[in-house]
Amino acid sequence: MSLFRNRVPGLLLLGLAVFLAVALWGYAPADPPRASAYPRSTQYANYCGVYGAYVSSSLFYGLGFLAYGLLAGLLVEAVRLLRGRIENQLFLRFAGFLFLLTGLAGLASLFVPFSPGTPAGPGGYLGVMAKYLLASHFTTPGAGLILGSMVFAGIILAFDIALLKGLLFVARLMERQAPSRAVLPTQPAEPLPCAPDPRIHREPKREFRPQQAVYAGFDEEIDEVAAALRAHSRW
Repeated sequence: MSLFRNRVPGLLLLGLAVFLAVALWGYAPADPPRASAYPRSTQYANYCGVYGAYVSSSLFYGLGFLAYGLLAGLLVEAVRLLRGRIENQLFLRFAGFLFLLTGLAGLASLFVPFSPGTPAGPGGYLGVMAKYLLASHFTTPGAGLILGSMVFAGIILAFDIALLKGLLFVARLMERQAPSRAVLPTQPAEPLPCAPDPRIHREPKREFRPQQAVYAGFDEEIDEVAAALRAHSRW
């Protein structure tokens, strides 16, 4: 039942993300109601019609290029729900995503020189607000440092587990691509000479000599002759 509950919102988010992708891709600055190009068009050139024109112009005016970041966040969340992942600490993740969008929008307004076709600039009205709020109290490098810190904090809050998995994946790739160290073959150690055990008595080996066999046969003949002489003397 929980899997079904996760997949239904995932399918809805996936459909919304597809609609936003098509609407943002078909954005035309001359479309009403917020036409920023002249002459104004009398017909909607957006692929999703009037609704696509309203949604795309609102996102580009409000977030600038970060509208694509919102689209990416919706796609990631839809995939997670379809895979049956249960979101925990939803409030912290949503706050981190807002920090991430605000920081990136402010950085875009500070350093990106072109816009998506709206007078609000590359970061939209959100980036303009963050830019002028920080620029009135800090210099441009200081404002950039604060916005960069917001981006880093937003990534940690919103994508903590995914970030750790990504770092582990990169570390494994670097370990595989690193050249393997050559291992020198080791020579087997020579066995140490063993000292004889004094408790074991071993008789020395006697070498066989052919002269000993000759002498042994000669002694037997002498014994036979002596025995014959003794018997003759008895007679």
